[in-house]
Amino acid sequence: MVDSFQKLNCYQRFSYFVVHSTETFFYRLGVKIGSRPIQTIVICWIVVVLSAFGAFRFYHEKNPMKLWVPPDSQFAKDTEWLMNTLESGFRQEFMIISAPNVLTPEVILRLLDIHEEVQRTRSPNNITFDDVCFKIPRVDGSWARMLERETENGTREMAGEDITMLCSVLESIKLGCFYQSILDLWDFNRKVIARLTEDQIIDRINNHHEMMFMGHLKNYTGLLSGIFRNESGHIISAKAVQNVWMTKVNFSAVDMDKVGNIAGTADWASEEALEWELKFEDVMINAKKNLPSNMSIYYSSART
Repeated sequence: MVDSFQKLNCYQRFSYFVVHSTETFFYRLGVKIGSRPIQTIVICWIVVVLSAFGAFRFYHEKNPMKLWVPPDSQFAKDTEWLMNTLESGFRQEFMIISAPNVLTPEVILRLLDIHEEVQRTRSPNNITFDDVCFKIPRVDGSWARMLERETENGTREMAGEDITMLCSVLESIKLGCFYQSILDLWDFNRKVIARLTEDQIIDRINNHHEMMFMGHLKNYTGLLSGIFRNESGHIISAKAVQNVWMTKVNFSAVDMDKVGNIAGTADWASEEALEWELKFEDVMINAKKNLPSNMSIYYSSART
């Protein structure tokens, strides 16, 4: 045996030592357990019970920033700064109506019906869109005329170069829910919309005055798809129209333990907004059931 061991190289000796030591250890352990079974069982139970106390400190992390992003990364630092500085963001609820031509009185009136139903709907806890919407200054035509001026060449520009003055004016304007809809061209006025003709709709789409300081927020043609234009470049029809509702996200008020998921992939949202979004989905489902055969509705809720 000794002669055989001496013939082994270093690697084989090391392997032999590991195997022999392991076998010896577990042999002796088995002998001790077999000779003292009661003590062994008691010790095992004590270890299990003591370890179980750690369950009282168990915490299921659902915050995606803590689960999936390294805490010392630049992205995590930038995100934390944005949340602490801006404090709020928004979620988007989309609806698209498609038809052979959506720039018709029938489609526009149907769009208004759905929009008003979304405005009216209430959750079981009496939460409405106005309670959870993202609010911005509601700038109407009169304010636009005050804040803009016409130049010598006929174009319009912002009146004054003092951005501080402009911001102070905007801060004094009453806030309203932010949504993007071509219905805004007629101020959501049902009486006006009910009397519209197809020519009037097309004329309004092509000739609306876009407020300079509102930028893409008032880009109504951006809400259309499948646009057809005539030789002069004017819109004459479109295949689809989009409506967008914005709900507010107050980052400091979001409790990810309540609104998050076990995978840590949930978006930031308040419990109230999530509850209202369920009713939004109900409105969309009912709207799809009552559509004429030549129309289709597609929708997306921020919670889906």
